[in-house]
Amino acid sequence: MILRILFLLLLLGNLSTVRAQLGCTDPQASNFDENALTNDGSCLYPGTDYPLTQVAIMPDELEENSGLAFFNNTLWTHTDAAGEDKLYRIDTLTAEITKEVIIATADNHDWEELAQSETHIFIGDFGNNDGNRTDLRIFRVSKADLENESVINADLIEFSYADQTDFTLMNNANNYDCEAFFYLDGNLHLFSKNWVDFQTRHYVIPAEPGTYEAPMIEEFPANCLITGADIDEEGTIVLLGYTTAGTNILWLFFDYPAGNILGGNKRRVSLGNSLNNSQTEGIVFSGAGRGFIGAEQFSVLPARLLKFETKQWTTNNVTSTNNSTQHIDFQSFPNPTRDLIMVSSDFMMNKIELRDEMGRLVFEDEKNTFESQISMSDLPKGMYFLRVLSEGKSGVRKVVKN
Repeated sequence: MILRILFLLLLLGNLSTVRAQLGCTDPQASNFDENALTNDGSCLYPGTDYPLTQVAIMPDELEENSGLAFFNNTLWTHTDAAGEDKLYRIDTLTAEITKEVIIATADNHDWEELAQSETHIFIGDFGNNDGNRTDLRIFRVSKADLENESVINADLIEFSYADQTDFTLMNNANNYDCEAFFYLDGNLHLFSKNWVDFQTRHYVIPAEPGTYEAPMIEEFPANCLITGADIDEEGTIVLLGYTTAGTNILWLFFDYPAGNILGGNKRRVSLGNSLNNSQTEGIVFSGAGRGFIGAEQFSVLPARLLKFETKQWTTNNVTSTNNSTQHIDFQSFPNPTRDLIMVSSDFMMNKIELRDEMGRLVFEDEKNTFESQISMSDLPKGMYFLRVLSEGKSGVRKVVKN
């Protein structure tokens, strides 16, 4: 009996330790837990504003541009409902059209988005403002054909939503419109544009030609109309949209468990409004943590090519997307400080970084040491993030300069 009680106490102690390791591991979050080792998706963030940078004005032919794809250092787009059955290659500096490719076997009912695998581009013909379409489809074209030919054919993927039973015409008053998807591990991940409740639903179908019923995987309270999506090589997912008041929105999903997008960090970023950016429609990563946004004409305002970065919000986590980084403890004092921060650890510190609230690196030291100091006298007042790395392990603490 005594042994059983001891075993239960030991088990409860271990469970308590495990629970203590769960929490918010992002130091940029308002509820960051420096003792947490595993991200439980609970991070909460302050309001974040990020003005987009304009690259160029789109040509007249692309005033209704929608999706974007980037590969082999080239940028591709298309127009939406009733536009040409074409993909356009555009210059990444001027947005001028450098090539047009006719998709001979794919008429443009309402093309809304592009996604891509290593070998193919997927054209999402699933715009459904009325909510009554029964011919939702995705066209798949070869990247090699796209680069080498001027007229190409497409394979066909047809699908329906497993949870849709009502096909009554409800213009801009239904939850079965869609303008966003990306490719991952042999599947296409679709995100609905909900006109009624402003949420988005996540559906998944195979990326192979065929006819499918798309199951609804999860629902997310986006509080905006989702118009674009993409994923970068590090697993960061972006959802692009806008509110009915004209605010352009970027949702970031990162540091999540495999197969569970909503299990990690979810950060909302305001990009300005349609008066600054026009109506944001398409988004694509051109590399890890950076990419392009396409905006269609908005009233008398022109269509635009814009660019963005996300690294400043996704690189300071204690954990990583693949959870390969282990936590280490270290000391930093005084905190708050007006000048020097002393850093020490029982581990040999291989690298010390200090970043500001926007994630920008303001100090870096790669000397192997158990103790170090950082002068903050020339830095403005505010919140900073101190990160220490030691043989594949890392730890992060908030530092305040006053």
